Amino acid sequence: MSVPFIELLQQEIDNMQSSEDAIPLIRCLSIDSIKRLLKEATQIGDTELHRSLALKSLSINKIIPDDVFMSHILSYLPLYCLHVKQTL
Repeated sequence: MSVPFIELLQQEIDNMQSSEDAIPLIRCLSIDSIKRLLKEATQIGDTELHRSLALKSLSINKIIPDDVFMSHILSYLPLYCLHVKQTL
């Protein structure tokens, strides 16, 4: 008698309650399979879902171009210099 592995796997997938439950199975997949799965999953949905996924999972450097980010930081430099000058 053979063990119905596909049925066991599908049952386990159906019983998953969170993404943490999927990690052991995901670790066994090839990176190409994971990439394909993620690309298919991200093609479904609207712009708001894509925005939410990007903001939750990507580095700020990927979301905001370096020059915009640096410009924003540097825009505070005159205020900081003024503050330091006043405290001396």
